[in-house]
Amino acid sequence: MCKELGLVDKIPRLVCAQAANANPLYLHYKSGWDEEFKPVKANTTFASAIQIGDPVSIDRAVYALKKSDGIVEEATEEELMVTDFDCSFKSGTSLQPSILTGHGSVEKLTKQLTLLLRRLIAGSVLLIGFSNHLPPYLKFYCSMVY
Repeated sequence: MCKELGLVDKIPRLVCAQAANANPLYLHYKSGWDEEFKPVKANTTFASAIQIGDPVSIDRAVYALKKSDGIVEEATEEELMVTDFDCSFKSGTSLQPSILTGHGSVEKLTKQLTLLLRRLIAGSVLLIGFSNHLPPYLKFYCSMVY
């Protein structure tokens, strides 16, 4: 709606996070949206507030994700515990488990992006032949990721 009103130029890309023990939207996304949505029996999860196997607004969620070229990621129970420990250790406070699901999923996506960028940079460096003609932003990024 904001795009139609001219308030934004493009729709932001949505990222949805689900706990692995209750992840029907993630499974639907991984199928490429090809198969018809199938509800799942949600297993017990640390993130009990989002322990939902058959979301009521699934059609709206899929529509929004498709329109924004969005992605769906899941966080396992182990990833939730690690994220909880990291947040508690760094800040001295614990987060609500459903928030940890989002945080853990974003961390996972960030790691995947970092690995992808490392491969791209390594390929670029090889193509350039290790010359000193790297653009400044690549020199900076290479120093940050290696």
